Amino acid sequence: MNDSKSPSTATDWPKLSESLASECWSRGKKFRSVVQLAGVSVGPIALYPSPFTRGLLAVCGIGVVLFVLGWTTSEHEEATRTGEVRGELVVYGSAPGEFGELWIPAANGADGHPIIVVIHGGFWSRRAADYSIMSGLSHALFESGFAVWNIEYGRVGEVQGGWPHTLEHIAHAVDHVDTLAKDYAIDASRLGVVGHSAGGQLAIWSAGRGDLEFDDPGSNPGLIPSVVVALAPISDIERADREGLGDDAVRKLLGGHLDAVPDRYRVLGVGRASPQVQIILAADDSTVPERFALGGFEGEPEQVRRLDGLDHFDLIAPSGDAMTAILDALHIFQSERE
Repeated sequence: MNDSKSPSTATDWPKLSESLASECWSRGKKFRSVVQLAGVSVGPIALYPSPFTRGLLAVCGIGVVLFVLGWTTSEHEEATRTGEVRGELVVYGSAPGEFGELWIPAANGADGHPIIVVIHGGFWSRRAADYSIMSGLSHALFESGFAVWNIEYGRVGEVQGGWPHTLEHIAHAVDHVDTLAKDYAIDASRLGVVGHSAGGQLAIWSAGRGDLEFDDPGSNPGLIPSVVVALAPISDIERADREGLGDDAVRKLLGGHLDAVPDRYRVLGVGRASPQVQIILAADDSTVPERFALGGFEGEPEQVRRLDGLDHFDLIAPSGDAMTAILDALHIFQSERE
């Protein structure tokens, strides 16, 4: 078993490959232009490069290597400076979107760390946001002594996204904490979930999986969180459907309006009466106004906290009033460690 896992800089290989390919293409075009200006065709050069050509190729190659090294180094330095150093990427399923960013603090004795599953928002759509938007918040939780599992999942617009895949992926990710606990210093019995916006709704849903029927997606949960912190969640999915919030985001997720697929709304709506849910709202939120966050919530008033002077995205800042409120909501785990 690994006793600790420090955060590492996980290179975004698709982005790096795209940038490198673009750079090579650009340099290649410049090289061909130089050759053509010299009155030599490109074809023979590939077969019989002259010393001059070999020199140009070497310079170009060295330049690309230096470019990549400089690009990745500067990216790492900027990420470190802004507190957005990435965790270790771990796969939790077979679908392309089933992976997460794992952060494990140094070992704290025989007991494992409480673990927080972090779920990003974006109206359940691949076009709006991905897991990286929560990396700063995840790092802050990690620095506060929590193991953190910042997950990606299939979303609307992907082959394995939307109904029922999105819910199945969230269930897989939460249940996978049990598997992670076998290899890392994690106490799966001390599980929390923090979600933002649509991710906040999914976090609430994860708390209510025990109320699902046998053949519902996400039923038969392996783990249920002890605490859920929902940041500006889209709790009232029925109102969101009626008012077309997020360009009809709920309809696109579930494949129809409430009157067309009512059973899917039943499945998505579980967890709204769960006592372990804590809702944190931003008073100046115009992306998910309060009526969508509280309209379908069936908990008690003391489960809701409003923060003045903040907007929707201030709630996921790695420091400030929102982070203080999140840590307060997770106090049960903090007190257990003291």
